[in-house]
Parts: sequence; structure tokens; C-alpha cells
Amino acid sequence: MSAQIDVHAECSSGSRTVGLVAEVLVVDDNPIDRLRAGRLIDQDSRCHATYAEDGTQALARLADHPTSVVLTDLQMEGMDGLNLVRAIRNEHPQVPVIVMTGHGSEDVAMKALRVGATDYVPKQRLAQDLHAVLSRALRAATAGSRRRRCLQSLVIRESRFELGNDPDLIAPLLEFLQDEMTQLDRWDSAELMRTTIALDEALRNALFHGNLEVSFKLREEDDRRYHELARQRAAQAPYRDRRIRFLIAHDPDLSRFVIRDEGCGFDTSRAHRPIEPEDLLRPSGRGLLLMKSFMDSVTFNQAGNEVTLVKRRTADSLLAKPGGMIEDGPAATNGSLFPPSPGQGKTNTAIKGTASCLNGKQRPRAPLPAALNGLAPLDLDFYKRLLDQLHDAVHFVDSQRVILYWNKAAERLTGYSDSEVIGRHCFDGLMDHADLFGCGLCHRECPLAQAMKQDRPVHERLFLRHKDGRRISVDARIMPVRNDDGTVIGCVEVFCDATSSVVVESAFRQIREVADRDPLTGLANRRYLDRMLAHFLEKLDRSGQPFSLIMSDLDHFKQINDTWGHVIGDQALVQFAAVLQNQCRSVDLVARFGGEEFVVLLPGLTLETATQVAERLRKSAVTATPESLGERNLTASFGVTEAVLGEPASQVLSRADTALYRAKSLGRDRVEVEVPAVSRDSRS
Repeated sequence: MSAQIDVHAECSSGSRTVGLVAEVLVVDDNPIDRLRAGRLIDQDSRCHATYAEDGTQALARLADHPTSVVLTDLQMEGMDGLNLVRAIRNEHPQVPVIVMTGHGSEDVAMKALRVGATDYVPKQRLAQDLHAVLSRALRAATAGSRRRRCLQSLVIRESRFELGNDPDLIAPLLEFLQDEMTQLDRWDSAELMRTTIALDEALRNALFHGNLEVSFKLREEDDRRYHELARQRAAQAPYRDRRIRFLIAHDPDLSRFVIRDEGCGFDTSRAHRPIEPEDLLRPSGRGLLLMKSFMDSVTFNQAGNEVTLVKRRTADSLLAKPGGMIEDGPAATNGSLFPPSPGQGKTNTAIKGTASCLNGKQRPRAPLPAALNGLAPLDLDFYKRLLDQLHDAVHFVDSQRVILYWNKAAERLTGYSDSEVIGRHCFDGLMDHADLFGCGLCHRECPLAQAMKQDRPVHERLFLRHKDGRRISVDARIMPVRNDDGTVIGCVEVFCDATSSVVVESAFRQIREVADRDPLTGLANRRYLDRMLAHFLEKLDRSGQPFSLIMSDLDHFKQINDTWGHVIGDQALVQFAAVLQNQCRSVDLVARFGGEEFVVLLPGLTLETATQVAERLRKSAVTATPESLGERNLTASFGVTEAVLGEPASQVLSRADTALYRAKSLGRDRVEVEVPAVSRDSRS
């Protein structure tokens, strides 16, 4: 049975009444950044900013004060942003977390999105993007309390929508979808928000980049022109006649979302490239990044105008709720995927957990839902078979950590059969939980004991020991289980193999390092230099920390190549690069700019001190002379300048290049200085 629901552009998106001011907790150890973000938040009359200096303070405030959204930096002293995201995901899953990204934090930001962050906003685009990102998070977090329960009477499994090119339609559509997914009860509130945000990005990509064909490059150049062009095209042929078709299909194991636009499509090979951390810092590419981070599967058709997103049902939805395995009650409150048959009235059967049966008490059998007619009565064997079909490993321990249940996936993953583990303590040399540093947890900080003692879920990346002795990396989700009076009687651990994730993350780091390095000299390359130069300029603007730049060029290098060959020329480059690296501080950045040109970034140094460093490097250049050059000594010329507040990277490089050119013109093997115009003005 299916139904089609058509939503056209001319329908009203409805009005919204905001009754309370949303409290947004800003977490940043930099007081300037913290107050800057707070001022932007307070500009919206619907929001009020509160502050915390680190993750520990933030968790303390969350425990005592109702908070709507957390906006956090990632790189902080004490508890950093990544650990804060993990803690909020476990302790306050209903609170969305937005991470602020900056140069140097891109890897951590991608991890934060994977472990539970709801969205991100680059620090350098706070003024442009924070309002929209914050509004979306608030809308997703509070939608359940302000919307009608439109799915209470819905008995269909599939919905189809057709939308015009009106972005105002996306929010009410996603609110409807949130209601529908809430009724399915397959994800917690945090995962539901992440799914909604991924769909929001997919729909906006279909609208702006698909139907309206507005280039993402324009958004990077001029955000105002980007949205103005979109408004114009929405009223022009052929763009105004195009539609977005949205199919939503749920089955017991997964939800599938298909979004198709009527645009020209795009080169789908771009969608298969690995996501780079610097993608977090660009307005373009955020849609694909969030979709891949939040969904289990993202695929495109060959034309590039249709995307299919798949979100699988988590094992937690079967196991997280307290009580018994079978519970009778109204269908509207138990969250069952299957509606009752007409003859059952209000009685329904829902899977609620494993506590009652594993505690030796089995409740009376309830009537079968219509969708399960023909199966054997729902008894303990049924639930055992059900859990054995899960891809994730599942085991249950009592309050003394004695293993009472062990499913087939646990057997496949660890090598231990149920007969080898049931009745034994989990710390009896079986799995040997260890943290990422290899430290044993079973007798120190056992995550199962923590979940029962603190009466809250625990989600961690751990190592387990396989029966054959090797270590296995797993993602473990551990949940306390209570009996009917609310007493914790044990816990259930759901774990899956994370080896592929570890390999991918390791490979990603290696690829990133290779991508940022010059293959000949091993120094940073131009790509990494540009990124770090922008970072130092941002730091100069924010905190006033000075930095200087040295540009160097090997003298008469073409003659060396022409006379002694490129092999000797390459040797000269490698040895000169080593001299620069060895003569500089660990905090300095030495990079190959191109050909025989090199650049040194000197954070914290003024022009006068940087000139002294350049002179030292000039005198050391002769030590890089390859033996093959005989009597010919290697020399180099240097240009030095200091960055000034508010200037672009191109201007700093241009000034250093001017000084270098002057050193070449005046005879080479010398240091020349180009004083910034601001400094010259201040001295006159």
C-alpha cells in the first residue's frame, strides 16, 4: 500500500510563534572569539548567549541550566571540543552541538561530525553563516513541541512529495518528516536531527544547484549575489517550471530517501572523491560532506540529478528501552513499526528490551501485529532469533558483569561461541576491553560498569581481544537495562567492527600528509603554505601576534641544472631545504614555494628579528653545496617582510617577492627588506 502527498510551491509554509528565548551556550577558551560569537547570537532577539571556557564548564552548566544549542570551539585546553561532543551525545542527546572550525582543526571537526556534532560553521564565516546554521539547529531541536502529530493516523509506508523552487517549503516538509520518523522510533533525538540536516542539505542542493543551476563557486565569491541570482531564476523560464521529487520509503531495517531534480545534473565522479578537511572551511561542498557524515549510504544516478540516501535502523532502537521484551499498550505510545490489525483494538506488541526475559521472567504473550501473522508466537526464541540476525554484535551482562546472552554476530566478531562465554564474567580474560592507548579497562574503568553505575549510555571506540589473540577495534554502545521498578539489573553492549574506520582514518591522515608535502624536499608545499599563511593572518587580526615572512631563491640555479644536470640540481635543492629546516625553530614553517624558491613563515617575529634570521640562513647556504659542484659554492638571495593587520596573503607574498627581486638585482647572495607601507607611515 502506498500513498502520494503532493506539496506545491503555492502552498503556505505556515507561521511560527516563538514563545521562549533560546539559550545558546558558547564554549571557547579564547575570550575574544567567545564574546564575538556571543554578540552575533545576541543580535537575534530569539536567542541569548551564555558562556563556558572549556568542556568541563560546559557540562556543568548543561547539568544545571536548560540549554537549547551548544556552539563550541574544538581546540581548547582541558576537555577539548571533540570530547565535549562525545559527552553531550551521551548525556544530553537532545541538545544539538554546532562546532566552530578554523585552520588546523579540520581533522578534529570531521571526527566531531562523525561522533555526534549536529552541524559546523567556519570561524571566519561566523558573521555570514552562524544565523542560518543556528536557526536550523533550533528548528530541528524544537520542532517536536510546535508541530501537530500529523502521523498519528498515518498507516502508509511510503510518501512522495513534489516541490517547487521555494526554499521556504523545505522546513515544513522536514518537520512533517521528523514526525514520521519519530513515530518509527528507530533513532534517538540526536541521530534524528543529524538525519534531518543531511536531508535539508540534499534538498537545498537539488533546489539551488540542480533546478536553479546556481554555481557553488559564486557562493564562495559573493554570498549575496548567490542568493540574488537564485531569487531571479526562480521566476524565470525554464527554471521556474522545474520540480523536486522526494520519495520517502521505510521498511523494518532502513529508511530510504530519494531526491530528484530536473536540472542538468553534475559530474558524479566528484562525489566519489575523498572529503578533504579543508572542505569544512568552504561554503561549497558542505552538503555532500554532511550527507556522507550522517547517512549510511549516499549514491547518485548516472545523470547526477538524483541522490539516494539510506539510513539504517540502529540496534539501539531494539534494546534501549527499559522494561520487558513484550509490552501491551496503545500503539500511539509504544513506537512500534507495525500498526495493529483492526481486530486488536488498542493492543499492540512492541519490542522493548531484553531485561525481563534475561532476568528469568517472561511476560504473557501478546497478540501478534498484523504484519507478523503467520509467524510463531512471540516468545524468547523469537527474540533470540531476531537478535541473532543483527549485523552488530550484542551481549548482555547482569549487575555482576556475568554474561547471560551472546548473539551470533558477537561470535563471528570475537571467535568465542555462546557456550564459551555464557555464565562467565566479562573480565575473566575474555574480551579484555582496552582504550585506544592499549590500557586495560576491565579492572579500572570498565565501560559496562560505568554504564550501570552512572545509569546512562556509554559510547566509545575500544579494543577487544579476539579468541586468536589479535586486537580488534570496535565502536561500542553500552546501555543500562532496568527491571519494572527502575532498578538497573545489567547492561547490554552493542558493538561493531571499526577496523575499516581506523584504516580509513589512518589512510586519510597519510594522504593528507602526502598532499601537504613537497615530494622532492619533504618540506611543506605551496598548498599547505597558503593554508598556514591564511591562519597566521587570521591570528594577527584576532590577537595581534606578529609574524614575518622570508622568501629565498637559489642563485644561478639554471646554470647548475644546465652544467651539472638535473640530478645534481635536485641534490642542491634537497640539501638547501635541509639547511633552512635545521636553522629554523620548530614553530617556523619552511615550505617550497616552487622551482628553486622557498618561503619561511616566522610566527611571533618582527621584521628586525626576521632580517637577522635571513642573514643567518644566507651565510649557511654554502654548506648545502653538493660535492659535485667542486669549487662552485651554492649561494642564495633573500627577501624579508612583516605582515600587517588587515592585508591579504597575496600582498604579503608580493612584498617579499619585491624584496627578493631587489636582492637579485643588486648582485645576489644578499638580504633585502621590504617595509610595509603602514610601518613606513608610522615611522615618518
